[in-house]
Amino acid sequence: MRTVMVGLLLLALIGCGTDQNLADLQARSSSAADALEKVLGTKPEVCGHTDNGKLKSVTVTFDAARVPSLNLAELETKVHAVVTAKFGRRPESLILMVSRIDS
Repeated sequence: MRTVMVGLLLLALIGCGTDQNLADLQARSSSAADALEKVLGTKPEVCGHTDNGKLKSVTVTFDAARVPSLNLAELETKVHAVVTAKFGRRPESLILMVSRIDS
């Protein structure tokens, strides 16, 4: 019985940490999107992905109708600087996407 109780307690503690990590990742993604809007004049969607505490990737998706008129190298440089600052570390990969929604 004691082993079961200890196991349930450990699961609860692990779950709390996971929720905190997800909340932190969401807050950093939102902060990066707001900062990119100030730098580029348009607000992209930003989504970070971690694995065991490592920042694996950050995907930044721009609306095709509002993508800044920068060349790809300039866009990548600006996005990379903001993402690194807001997430506190460099992601292993930075993915820039342009999404086109036909209506």
